[in-house]
Amino acid sequence: MQRAAVIALMGLASLFFVTMALLLTQSIDPVAVLFEAVSALGTVGLSIGATGKLDGIGKIIIMAAMFIGRVGPVSMFAFLASRSHVTDWRFPREEIDVG
Repeated sequence: MQRAAVIALMGLASLFFVTMALLLTQSIDPVAVLFEAVSALGTVGLSIGATGKLDGIGKIIIMAAMFIGRVGPVSMFAFLASRSHVTDWRFPREEIDVG
């Protein structure tokens, strides 16, 4: 439950930062910016035409959002799932005479 909450909060934080970055650098309708940000982070590939209105900085932000959306959840899940488990057992070791 805690891992799912962390991944969801990281996704919402990413959406907030991408949306704010686009709103601060572009002069596009806020609803269109939000749609483009959600589409980029979700790696959906949909657009309502606002991507064509972006300048170079806006396109870089969208590309970074696409990369974060593709790599972010997978690496975050791998990071959270890779806890080292301490075990109290070990394999037996013995030299065996052959021949």
